[in-house]
Amino acid sequence: MLRTIKQAAEETGISESAIRFYDRRGLLPRMKRNEAGYRLFDDDGIDELYFVNYLRCSEMPIKDIRQIAEWVASGEAPIEKRYSLLVKRREVVRRRIRELTDALGFLDLCCERCEHAMAEGVGTDDFRRAEEAQMLAAMQIIREKRQNMR
Repeated sequence: MLRTIKQAAEETGISESAIRFYDRRGLLPRMKRNEAGYRLFDDDGIDELYFVNYLRCSEMPIKDIRQIAEWVASGEAPIEKRYSLLVKRREVVRRRIRELTDALGFLDLCCERCEHAMAEGVGTDDFRRAEEAQMLAAMQIIREKRQNMR
């Protein structure tokens, strides 16, 4: 079954503008078009959309995604080269997840401090002085946690 770009977007949750972007950047080399030039997606095309979208979500550079897409489309997918690109990206994603986890922990702590101060009716000036000391302590805890994760 062939799908229009609108149907593909609805099915995958990938916006039409993102799909067009992927196409213009050469990331969907096996995509089909009808006589009028409209993009069409079969089941393989939908799989290719998911594949490219996941790589973009990982912040893989466009040139690397294009290279992988070309290898796959041509049937010349040198597994060692593809593996190398994917392993490097996996490490970047893992590092980014750690950073985001730290940032989330910090934001949670900040929110908890504010919630506590509001519940206690602490004034802004008093809160600011106490908060500065607590934030420095919290940042130290997060740094230590991060060092232990490495």
